[in-house]
Amino acid sequence: MASDGKSHYHGHRVRLKEKFAKGPSLVADYELLELLLGYVIPRKDVKPVAKDILAKAGSLTDMLSCDLSGVEGAGPQTELFLTAVRELCDRCAKGRVKAAGKLINPASVYDFLKFSVALGNKESFAVIYLNGKNGLISHEIMSRGTVNAAPVFPREVAEAAVRAGAVSVIIAHNHPSGDTSPSKEDIEITKRIKDALAALEITLADHVILTKNSYLSFYEMKLL
Repeated sequence: MASDGKSHYHGHRVRLKEKFAKGPSLVADYELLELLLGYVIPRKDVKPVAKDILAKAGSLTDMLSCDLSGVEGAGPQTELFLTAVRELCDRCAKGRVKAAGKLINPASVYDFLKFSVALGNKESFAVIYLNGKNGLISHEIMSRGTVNAAPVFPREVAEAAVRAGAVSVIIAHNHPSGDTSPSKEDIEITKRIKDALAALEITLADHVILTKNSYLSFYEMKLL
C-alpha cells in the first residue's frame, strides 16, 4: 500500500493516462488495452490481464474474436466490454459504407463485414441487397453455422432478395481457417444461388470469401 492508502496501480494508471494524453500513438498495444480495461476492472492491476489477452489473441484485431477462457482476470465483464468494442467498430465500419451509399468493390464488402462476419470463429453467411445503382438497400446475416458450415438455401436468398426489392445481390461468408480458397461446396452453392436469382431477373454481383486478414472475390477471380 502507498502511504496515502491507495494501491500501487493508482499512480501507474495516472501516469499511463498522462502518457496517452500527450500522444495516443506513444502507448504500446498492451498499454492501450490496459488503459481501457482500467475502466472495466476497477481497483486492480490490469497490466498482466492486458498482456495475457494480447499474447493469446496475437493482435488487437484478433482480440475482438478471441476466446478468453483461461486468461486469468478476464471474466464476464471483460468479455462484455470487448463485445461492445467489436460492435462499436462494426457500426463505424458500416456507417462509412452507408454514408457513401454504395459498395464499390470487394474491398468495401470486406470492410463492411469485417467485424460482423470476417472475424468470426464460426462460419457465417451474409447477403447484401443492392438497387439498380449498386446502392445499399439492406443486408442480413442469413445463417451462422458450426466451425466448418453455415447452411443456406438458394430459395431463401432469392425470396429475401425479392422482398428487399433488390436488383442485384452480393453474398459473402467467412472461412475461420484463414484460407480464402473456395471449396467445391462454395462453388456449387454460388452457382445454385446465381441460377435461383437469375430466374427472378436478379443479378448475383459477387460472392466474397472473408478471413480475418484477407478476402477472395468470385467476380475478380472470374468464377461467376
